[in-house]
Amino acid sequence: MNQFDKEILNVDRVICENIAQEAALGIKLLSQNIIAQLRNFVEAIALKIYSFTNETEVSYEEKKKAPSYIRSRDDLSFLRKFHASLQVTASHSTMEPEAATRMMWKYLEFMYECKSYVKREFGLDILHNLDELEIINDNDLAEYYKKIALVLECTPTCHISKSPTDRFYINKKRPFRYGGRDVL
Repeated sequence: MNQFDKEILNVDRVICENIAQEAALGIKLLSQNIIAQLRNFVEAIALKIYSFTNETEVSYEEKKKAPSYIRSRDDLSFLRKFHASLQVTASHSTMEPEAATRMMWKYLEFMYECKSYVKREFGLDILHNLDELEIINDNDLAEYYKKIALVLECTPTCHISKSPTDRFYINKKRPFRYGGRDVL
């Protein structure tokens, strides 16, 4: 295992340990703790990617160069957007608990993208307990999402209506997870 993998896995361990302590910490403190680690996490991934094309080591100076490299690659737009958002929210101040919980909604999708990218490209299993993270703590809302997921599973992906003039518009798409997998 090289130094870049160790850097990623070190931050991953901290995030996963926080998720494992969700019941004791509560969702607000958990969100604050995770967001405080996410910038280090994304920068560690960026540094690993940067290291493939440049001789580099894990250092503060190299960590500053890696995000610039990520911005130059179109295939890493999710990582670029994630890092840009984290620079604003997870910089040198601690977020309010309610704001941190709302931001976790946004960051959760990015975290899943990072998880699959790192597995596919580097063969590293990270964020192994991300599915255990329960951002939805309102039972009514969880039940609502469960019903949507069940309907989507039962509905064929291509439905031909009797009338070709029937149109449906999607105003907003918000993916969510149910049963350990993405829905929508």
